[in-house]
Order: sequence, then C-alpha cells, then structure tokens
Amino acid sequence: MFDTMEDPILMASADTEDPARIAEETLFLVLELSNLFTAPYSEHLGIRHDLTLNEHRTLLMISELGEVTAGELANTIGVSIMTINRAVTKLKKQGRIVAREDEANRRRRPLRLTQAGMELAEEMRPESRRVASFAMSELELDEVMALRRHLQKMVATLRSTDKNGENIFRQFALKSRM
Repeated sequence: MFDTMEDPILMASADTEDPARIAEETLFLVLELSNLFTAPYSEHLGIRHDLTLNEHRTLLMISELGEVTAGELANTIGVSIMTINRAVTKLKKQGRIVAREDEANRRRRPLRLTQAGMELAEEMRPESRRVASFAMSELELDEVMALRRHLQKMVATLRSTDKNGENIFRQFALKSRM
C-alpha cells in the first residue's frame, strides 16, 4: 500500500498554511485521482467493449436516468455537448442507444438504451462498483460520506450560474486567461 507520508504533494501542504497553495495541491490530487481511475479503464473495459471513457459514462448515465437528452447528459456528466454528441454518435452506430422524437417538443430528442445497451450497462456496472470499492477500501464509511459531500459541494460550485444562466466558473476561468 502506498504511504501517504511519502507523497511530496501532501508533505508540501503540511509545510504551509497558504490557502491558495493548499487548494492548488488539492486540485492536483483530484487530477491525479482522475488519471489513476482512467488508465486501467482504457486498458481494460475500453478495449474489450470498444468504448471510450466518455462513451462508458454516457451509457451508464443513460442506464441510471432512463430517457435523457444529450444536453441533459452533458450537464449531468460535466462535459461539453460536443463530447456527448461524439459519444452518442458512436453508441448509436454500435446499436447501444437510440433517439426518439418527443411528440410534445419536436426539437427534443431523448436518448434511451437499446436491449444491447442495457445488457452492456448491466455487465459493466459490477466492474465499476468493484473499482469504486477498491478505491475507497482504506476509508471508513463516514470518511467516504464526508468525501462525497465535499466533492458534491465542489461540483455545485463549478456548476453554479449567474442570473443570466451563464456558468460562473467558466467566466472566471476565461477572465483569468486574459
């Protein structure tokens, strides 16, 4: 098991009380977690089922939500509509999802899983849960719940919008690049 006391990022944070530095180092840890989760996925499930990570997430999210539009998926997963559209296009070609016309709103095209998509989602779900369980195995349930609450707060912050419906974080990030 990896010794967190040997982690240079965690050790550097212990040497400072600078909130900006601690926040930045925490962000790096979140990004490292993301990389650690995605590497085995690409090497294992992605190749076996001919799915990218975004296609996998799209398929499982449709499985969870039932009928959902591409825009709703993009918002829920936290990716661009272009990313979702690429995933949807491939999943449709593979016969794993279909779109239908909404009679009440012809511009709305809800997506749903086909039988093949449902079977694949059910096949992949135990693997996703097994990976999640392993990742959390060193944490007590109350720690997992606290982590979940903190991550939900961060997601809510990054998704917050102004009175015009514009994403505040995107506006902030664009301004900081100027």
